[in-house]
Amino acid sequence: MLKSYLNGTFSIKLFPDQKTIYLESNKDGVSRSVITGYVLLTVKKPTDIADITVYLSSKKQIQWDNGMRIDRASSTKCYKNSNLPAIDILVGRQDDGPFPVGQHKFNFELWIPENLEPSVTLENNYLEYHLEAKANLSPKQGFSFTDLTSLLQGNSDSVKLNLRLVPEIFACDPLKPFYRRSFNHVLYSKNNFKVTMVLDSQYLTGASDSSSGSASLVVSDCSINPLDVKLKSVSLKLIQKVSFVGNTKLGPSTHSIVFGSSKSLHNGSRIVLDLESSHKNYDDTPFSSRNPSFDSLTELEDSFGSRPGSPVPSEVSFAFSTPPFDYDPTPAMESAALHISHFLESKFVLEFSNQRKPMSFSNISEVSVVPKWAEGYICNLPSYNVSDQDILLSDKGPVSV
Repeated sequence: MLKSYLNGTFSIKLFPDQKTIYLESNKDGVSRSVITGYVLLTVKKPTDIADITVYLSSKKQIQWDNGMRIDRASSTKCYKNSNLPAIDILVGRQDDGPFPVGQHKFNFELWIPENLEPSVTLENNYLEYHLEAKANLSPKQGFSFTDLTSLLQGNSDSVKLNLRLVPEIFACDPLKPFYRRSFNHVLYSKNNFKVTMVLDSQYLTGASDSSSGSASLVVSDCSINPLDVKLKSVSLKLIQKVSFVGNTKLGPSTHSIVFGSSKSLHNGSRIVLDLESSHKNYDDTPFSSRNPSFDSLTELEDSFGSRPGSPVPSEVSFAFSTPPFDYDPTPAMESAALHISHFLESKFVLEFSNQRKPMSFSNISEVSVVPKWAEGYICNLPSYNVSDQDILLSDKGPVSV
C-alpha cells in the first residue's frame, strides 16, 4: 500500500503564460497586473481531489556584515501569512466519483496587488517570487493518508517569476511633460563664477549600448574678462543603492552597486569666449544634488570672486555622454520594506589660463533611470477579446475609427 503512495496516484504541473510580470506604479489601488496560465493534472489512478490552490509566494534573505560578524535573516510568505494573492480552482467530483485516469487542464487568472516590491537579486540579499499550485484531496471518513500523500506525491508545483516595476513615466500616463526636460546640477557657484552639469533629460535610459543620455558641462563667468578654459577629463559612475529596511533590530541592510561607468581624457584646444560670444539660457530648476565638492577653493575664489559682475555671463559648454548601463537597474521605489535609488557620481577636471594647476569639481546627484526593457513597454493591461478597430457611437450608429 505504501509503495503505491510512493509511486504517486497523481501529479500536477504549473504553466504560467509569462514568467515576467510587470507591476505598474499607480496610486489608485486598482490592480492592473494579472498572472494567467493553466494547471495540468495527471491522474495515474482514480483519485478524489477537492480543489487546486494557485498562489503567489515570496522568499527574502537579508544579510548584515559589520566587519566583525555576519548576520542573516530570511522569511517566506504566502497567502496564509500575508496579503499575497491566491485562488482556488474547484475541481471536486463528489457526484461523479474520483477523477479518472488521464490528463485534465484547468485555466486560472490570478490578480496581484500593485504594492508589491519588485524582484531583487544581490550577492547575499534577494527578494524573489514563486507561483505555486497545490492539489487538495477530498476529505474522507475515518482514517486517511492525506498528510502522508501530500509529502510523497507530486501534488504541488512551483515556478519562479520575475516581478518588474514599470517606471512611473510609462505607467499608463501619456501626459508626462518632464520626460525630455533638462535638469541642472550645480557643482560650484560663488560670486560671478558657476560650474553646472546639465542633463538633457530627467531620465537616463538603457536603450542605447553606447550611452544612457547626453549632457554638457557649462562654465559661466559674469566678469569683464574673457573666459579661458579647457576640459581635461571626465569621470562618471552610475550607482544603484538598495536598502532592505524591514522591521529588524539590526537596522537597514544597504548595498551600492555600480551599473555603469566611463572615464575620458580631453586633449582638445583651449576654448576662449568673451562677453560678445553667443550665450545660452539654461533652466535653473533645482534638482536633488548631493555633496558637491572642489579642490583649491581659496585659490579659485581669489581668481574669480573679486571681479566686478556683468548682467550677461560668458559661457563655455562641453558636451559629453553619460555611461551606458552595464546591466538593467531596478527602477526607483520606496516602500516599508525596500528602498531603491540611483545616483550619478561625476568628476570633472578643468584647466584655466589664470590657474597654476587644473581644478577638479565633483558631485553626486540623484537621477532617474529607465531600464532597457521598459523603453518599449506598452501599458500592461489585461488582454480582452476586442475587435481590431475602435468603435465610436454616434447618432447614426457605430462608426469605425
